[in-house]
Amino acid sequence: MSKKSHKQNQQPAKKSFSDQILERNQVLIRSLIFVAVSVLFNVLRQFITYKMWGYKVFYADGFSRFALLGFVPLFWYTCWGRIKNEKYNSESGFVMVMYAVAALFFELCSVKWLNGISPRAMQIGEVIIGFLRELILLFMYMGRPFLNKFKYEFLLMTGVIIPLAAAQIVTEYYWEYSSAVTFIALKVLVPLTHLPYTMNPEHFTLSIKDFAVTIGASCAGLQSLTAFTALFALAVILLRKNGAVINVTKSIFFYLGGFVLVYITNSIRVLAILLVGALYDKNFAINSFHSSIGAVLFLFFFVLYIGYCIPRMSSRRVQKTAD
Repeated sequence: MSKKSHKQNQQPAKKSFSDQILERNQVLIRSLIFVAVSVLFNVLRQFITYKMWGYKVFYADGFSRFALLGFVPLFWYTCWGRIKNEKYNSESGFVMVMYAVAALFFELCSVKWLNGISPRAMQIGEVIIGFLRELILLFMYMGRPFLNKFKYEFLLMTGVIIPLAAAQIVTEYYWEYSSAVTFIALKVLVPLTHLPYTMNPEHFTLSIKDFAVTIGASCAGLQSLTAFTALFALAVILLRKNGAVINVTKSIFFYLGGFVLVYITNSIRVLAILLVGALYDKNFAINSFHSSIGAVLFLFFFVLYIGYCIPRMSSRRVQKTAD
């Protein structure tokens, strides 16, 4: 038998349709797994810090807790032309174990290991710990070879941590201005419930039935506005990096529109907390529901809104060809 006929007989077996689908969509599947694991780690983090280290992680508006996850759909929207042709290159088993150990370390560590740390520094520390943990998970599930092809995009993503950390400080000093705007929106929304309510604009307090809330720093929405601004700016930069032409007028219009919608979304969040506390359970509304509903609402809003804006404020650059 000749070498030629021997090679013809050793043709690789044809892959099944399901295997072909998995191979083509590995990057998408791994992105979804990364999001699911990140959410799980975020939820467990609150339990771990409270049970193991004696302090509770409190996220003011919910969105800052999961803001970095907004980068995943943003990355897909802006870089799809390059992503669709990429394949996942698996890491070695040793490297995967090292990633897992590092992620668990940041999941289990405590900011209280730094003696004498102030409450504000603890909040910033938790943001940084969460960011580092999610960055490690990103390397674990997407792999260095894939991320290396998009190092510019992921370098920009790391810059988002700066405004998220700064928002903790800004909220402490300027929350009253933001709370006043949220209170105005609630003056319109609360009467629509047709439930008995009271409002005190001077102290930013309102109640439905016997359940009252204060629209303080935790409900002001400044952290959500900061996260939205950072991610929207990142979207514009990534679009330009990937060859899109940005319509400046439309991008400003969509940003300002999103800015207003973030306030409306925050007002809906506060109203939802009020309704849950008044009609269902006060403790559940204040503790679990308070930050969870913010994360759900703002991520849902951001994914839909940025997906709507991107094709309307940008267009692909047309390559000129010589005659």
